[in-house]
Order: sequence, then structure tokens, then C-alpha cells
Amino acid sequence: MAACTGISTGVPEIDEINAKFCQYFNAKNFKGIGELYAEDGSILPPGSDTVIGREGISKVYEGLYKMGAESLKIEVVEFGGLGTDSKMAYERTNFEFFKADGSTLERGKYIVLWKMYDGHWYYYSDCMNSSIPK
Repeated sequence: MAACTGISTGVPEIDEINAKFCQYFNAKNFKGIGELYAEDGSILPPGSDTVIGREGISKVYEGLYKMGAESLKIEVVEFGGLGTDSKMAYERTNFEFFKADGSTLERGKYIVLWKMYDGHWYYYSDCMNSSIPK
């Protein structure tokens, strides 16, 4: 079930980071996921407070696994730069988490802000929400 699909962002480093994100989740490497975020990065998970920092972000994804998410698929839908200095960008993406039996646990979308630090891109702020009515 694991896959990163959709459009290329046009930025090879960001495409590689998105691929690593899927690989790390599917390998249960939650610390690795945290390292893809800026040190001061944040995630805004649904039904929860904002989480800031790599360690907390790693725990959010580990929590999804503990809730039954065995694998992940993402599809980049839109990507673009922000401002004129090219050190920030946005991405709009669809996601789906799968249970061990291959059925869908959660499906939704997210917006992520990217930020460049010392010449390298990192997830900076990530806001996700469900597409499944509750």
C-alpha cells in the first residue's frame, strides 16, 4: 500500500524528503520522520493541540501507528513557492493510512509549509485533517 504519488514538486530534494517520509512511516522509523522536520517545526494534528519539535512530532506519528496505521500513501496535488526569496514553499497533499488488513484507517488532506535552513529543505508546519465524516 505504501506509495508517494502525484505531481513532482519540481524540487528534487523535496520529492526525496516526501519519499523518505513514506518509507520511514512504513518502516516504523518515527525518529526518522521527526528528523525531516525543522528543529522548531510543528504539526497541527486533528483533535489535538499543536506539537512543536522533532521529538513530539515523532510521537504523533508513533501514536498513529499505535492506533492501527500500518502503512501510508500520499499524493502531492499542488506545490509552489512563497515570497521572492525561495526559502519557503507550500504543498497540498492527500493522504491515506491503512490498517494491517489493507483497509483504510484514515483518509484526508494536509497543507505543509516548507522552510530552507542552511541550504536544505525541511517540513516546517504541517496541518492535516480527515476527509472521512465522523
